[in-house]
Amino acid sequence: MALNRDTTWRYVLVVVAVALSLAAWFCTVLGVYSTVTVTFESYLTASVWVLLLVAAVLLYTSQYGLVPNCILLYPIFGASINLLLGSLTVRSQVPLFFDAVGTSIVAIIAGPVLGMATGLTTTVLGGVYFAYDLAFAPVGIFIGAAVGLMARRGVFNRLSSIIFSGLGMGIGSGVMSVYVLIFSSAGVHARNRKTLPSSMS
Repeated sequence: MALNRDTTWRYVLVVVAVALSLAAWFCTVLGVYSTVTVTFESYLTASVWVLLLVAAVLLYTSQYGLVPNCILLYPIFGASINLLLGSLTVRSQVPLFFDAVGTSIVAIIAGPVLGMATGLTTTVLGGVYFAYDLAFAPVGIFIGAAVGLMARRGVFNRLSSIIFSGLGMGIGSGVMSVYVLIFSSAGVHARNRKTLPSSMS
């Protein structure tokens, strides 16, 4: 019975974290969101950031005591990899999801919950300044959950499965990203982000 209780509160935290993330994304659909570039210059975008931060903390908390404490640090390392490769992707303008490599690695090693935590941590850290990044939280959650679940089912044990699952993940992530661009930012922040360095120099 104690084991069931222990499992239940962990599931509840994960469900609440996903619900908060979706609530945060729905806030980005509001028209005001697309007019804000810097996260903390608006109550709306600041609230979105706080919701995503709380969601990430809940995901970490749900795994506390279930895995060694050192594994709880994996999402931070994974997020660092995502941000590094993501910045290189933006600069090189390569249309690939290199900014999800860290999420995928953590999801394969540590499971879907910490995979989702990696995606959210990446969004929270990347969104400290640019509000544009916050709208992509559902994409990071999807990749972390999907890769983690597929890894647990042994999908990555065969080359053919890796290829087909990779194609499916790419298509799914791409479709989600397109909807984010359509409903959340409509490309406004993307243009601002590209022109910001030249205007500052």
